[in-house]
Amino acid sequence: MIYPPPSPWVDEIITPSKGAVKAVYHRGKLIGYQDPDAVYRRTYPDGRVTTYRNPFIGREFAVDRLHYDFNQRGVFDSFGNRVGIANLAIPGAGRVTDYKTLQARWLRLTTDPRRFSPAPNQEIIERVIFVDREGRLRLVRTSYGLGQRYDRSKYGGRWRSWASRALGLPDDARVGTQELQKAVLHKEFIVKILVPIGG
Repeated sequence: MIYPPPSPWVDEIITPSKGAVKAVYHRGKLIGYQDPDAVYRRTYPDGRVTTYRNPFIGREFAVDRLHYDFNQRGVFDSFGNRVGIANLAIPGAGRVTDYKTLQARWLRLTTDPRRFSPAPNQEIIERVIFVDREGRLRLVRTSYGLGQRYDRSKYGGRWRSWASRALGLPDDARVGTQELQKAVLHKEFIVKILVPIGG
C-alpha cells in the first residue's frame, strides 16, 4: 500500500470546523475554498509557530459543504455566493499528489472512457456529484483499477443506488436511467497516473 509522507510540521486545532465553506474569488475567477471557522496552530521542526485562520481546503472536501438551490438553479457556498458547476470539477491543469516514492497525477479524461486503454500505471476514475432533494451535494468516486478498462456494467448497480438515494427512492425502485439522471449534478472521468518521484 502507498502512504503519503508524514508532514514536516505538527498541527493543533484551536477552533474546530463547523462545516461551512466559502468560495474565494480573485478578479472573477475561483481560486479556492476556505473553511471560515477553523483555526489551528502549526509548529515547524525548527520551532517556528504560526496560527492559521480561514484555511483553504481541497475541492474534494469543499463539495460536500456546498448546496444546490432549486429555485435559483445553482450551487452556492455557505454565504450565498454562487459557485459555477465548472468549479466542481478537478482543475483543468489537473492535480498532483506526492507519496513516499511515487507521484499521482490526476488529469481529466477528454476522450470517451470506453475507447481509452489505460497503461499498467494508469487508472480510470469516474467522479460523480449527486444532489438530493434537500440540495445537499455528495461526491462519489469509482475506480476501475490500475490498467483496467472502463466497464459500466461493473458498477452500474452502485450508481443506480446512489442516484435512487439522492431522489429519495428505495435502492430497488424500478426507475429508468433517464429519471435517475436527474440526481446527477456533475460527472467527469479522470485518469490517475502513477509515476516514480522525479519521473
